[in-house]
Amino acid sequence: MSVRRQVAELRQTMQANGAAPHQIAEAIATLLGVNSRVAWRLATGLTQEQVADLYNMRWPSPVPKTGKQVSYWERWEGPGSRSSTSARAPSHLDLSRLAVVYGSTVDDLLSMRTGGRADATVAPEMPGTPGYAEILLSDVESEEDATNRREMLASMTAAGAALVGLPPVLRAAIPDRIGPEQAAEVRRLTAMYRGWVYEHGASGQLQCGVARLLGHATSLINRTSHQPIRDDLLDALADVAGLAAYACRDLGLQDYAAQHYVIAFQAAKASGNHALAGHTVVRMAGHNIELARPREVLDYLDAAQGIGKTRGFTPGELSNQYAIKAWAFAQSGRAQEVHRAVGMAEEHAALAEDRSGPDWRIRHVAEAELFSLTGAGYAELSKHSPAHAPEAIWRLTKAIDLRGFGGARNATLDNISLAEAHLATHDLEGAAAVGYTAVEAAGTSSSRRVRVRLGELRRQLEPHTKHPDVADLATRISRL
Repeated sequence: MSVRRQVAELRQTMQANGAAPHQIAEAIATLLGVNSRVAWRLATGLTQEQVADLYNMRWPSPVPKTGKQVSYWERWEGPGSRSSTSARAPSHLDLSRLAVVYGSTVDDLLSMRTGGRADATVAPEMPGTPGYAEILLSDVESEEDATNRREMLASMTAAGAALVGLPPVLRAAIPDRIGPEQAAEVRRLTAMYRGWVYEHGASGQLQCGVARLLGHATSLINRTSHQPIRDDLLDALADVAGLAAYACRDLGLQDYAAQHYVIAFQAAKASGNHALAGHTVVRMAGHNIELARPREVLDYLDAAQGIGKTRGFTPGELSNQYAIKAWAFAQSGRAQEVHRAVGMAEEHAALAEDRSGPDWRIRHVAEAELFSLTGAGYAELSKHSPAHAPEAIWRLTKAIDLRGFGGARNATLDNISLAEAHLATHDLEGAAAVGYTAVEAAGTSSSRRVRVRLGELRRQLEPHTKHPDVADLATRISRL
C-alpha cells in the first residue's frame, strides 16, 4: 500500500472514530516521523499546492504563495536552524496564517517532538517504499505559464470531452485503482472550496484550484470503465462544475459561468442524479437574476419544474425557487406577483422540516436565504416605490441576523441591498451606517460581485453627498 493511501486511510479511520485534528496530526507524525508542519497538512488531506491556494484565497497578494514555498517551510528544521536552498524559515505571520488554514495553533506547527522522539525534517526511508519522504514533502507540480483563465478553459474542454466520450489528455498522476474513495475526495475538496467562496468570495487562486479539481475529476472518469464508479465520479464532477460556475459569477466571468453550468447539468444527467440536475437549472436562474434578465429567470424556473415532475423537489427547494421568482418579478416591476411569490415561498418554507441534505443544496434552502432573496426583491421594488422599503429592511435585517459562520460574502451583499432600501426612505444615516459595515467586510473579501454591487450603491449615493456620512461612505467605496 502506498504511503499516501496509508495516510488517507489513517485519517479517515480516525475521523470516523471522532478523533480531533491534533490527534490525527500526532498519529501521522508518529507513524511517518515527519515534522509537525507536514503532519498537520497531511491531517487536513491537503497537498502543498492546495495549501498555497487556500493561503492566497484568504490573504491575496501581488506575489502569491506557491506550493514550492510551502515545501521550503516544511523542510525547515525549526527555530535556530539555518535556511538552505531547499529549506527556509516561515515568518511568524506566515506561521500564523498556516495555523488558520490548518485549524491549529502556531505552537502546534513549531512542535519538534512527537511520539517521544525528535521530528525529522526529512523523514527516514521506510523499507519497501523508497523515496516516500520525497513524495510527502514534494507535492509541488511544475509551475505552468498558463493563466488561471487558460487553466479553467482546459478543464472545461476536458470535462466536456469526457461527457461525449472523447479520449483524455492526462495531466496529473492518477491512481492505479479508482474506487468510491476518489469521488469522496473530490466531493470533500469541492465542499472545502465552496466554504471559502461563501465566506471570502472567489479569487483567481480559488478559480485555478477549482479548475484543477475539475480536470482531476475528468481524468478519473476517463480512467475507469466500471459504470457505478463512473456514475459516482460524474456526480462529483457535476458538483465541481457547478461550483466553478458560481466562482466565475463572483469573478464577473459570466460567459464562463454559463458554460460551466451546462457541463454541470450534463454531468448530473449522465450520472442519473436528477436532483442535482434540477438544482443546477435553478442556479442558472439565479445567475440570470444577477444579470437582471427576469424573463430568462422565469424560463429557467419553468424548465426546472419540468425536471421536478420526474423526481420532485423538496419543500425547501421549492421555497428557494419561489423566492428567486419573486425577485425576478420585482425586476419587472410586477408588485402583485412579487407578493404572491413571496407568499408561496413562505408557505413551502413552513413545510421544510428538514433543511439538511447534500452540501450543494444546504445553503440554498436555509432560512437566511429565504429572507435574503425576498428582501432583495422588495429592495428592488422600493427603488421605484418607497412604500416597499420597510418590508425590504425587515427581511434583509432578518437575513443578516440568520447568517451564521461561513456566510460573510452573502451577508455583505445583504447589507448593500439593505443600504439601498434605507436610501429609498431617505434615511441617509441608516444607509451610511449599513454601508460602512459592507465596506469594512469588502476589505477582507476577494469577491468582485461585492465590489460591483458597492459601485452600484455608490452611484445611488451621489445625489446625497451633501450629507457628511454619505459623502464619507462614497469616498470609502471609491478607494476599494
